[in-house]
Amino acid sequence: MTDKEIWKPLIHQGLEVPGYTVSNLGNILGKRGGILKRNLNNSGNYPRCKISAPRDLFPHYVSKNEEATTVPVYIRLHIAVVDAHLPFEHNLPDIWKRTVPVEGSDVRIWDLMDPEQQATLRLSYQVDHIDGDKNNATV
Repeated sequence: MTDKEIWKPLIHQGLEVPGYTVSNLGNILGKRGGILKRNLNNSGNYPRCKISAPRDLFPHYVSKNEEATTVPVYIRLHIAVVDAHLPFEHNLPDIWKRTVPVEGSDVRIWDLMDPEQQATLRLSYQVDHIDGDKNNATV
């Protein structure tokens, strides 16, 4: 772990959210350039932030205003940090790194899956807090 704050684009459900970045120290920088306030969610007390994401990026999210161009999205910090700084595709479990021969080349099993299968598997994995501290969203 480093004390230097490194910023990368915010990823939520495998999609980059425009206007937001997340740091390796667990901060989210908003569209206006300020660090967003953290609060705790109702299940598990994990820190999260609320952002406004484009409705077309997350059409299944609900907004009180049906004509709004954005929808409120709650981002769990520990997941946002891992998605940006330790991408799943670069830290695959060994089973998905295995290769199989396809037309004379070795191809990872992961790369043979369609994006929907990959998304389902990505969502099924959990972020492990090695230090046991749910409030520690640093990598």
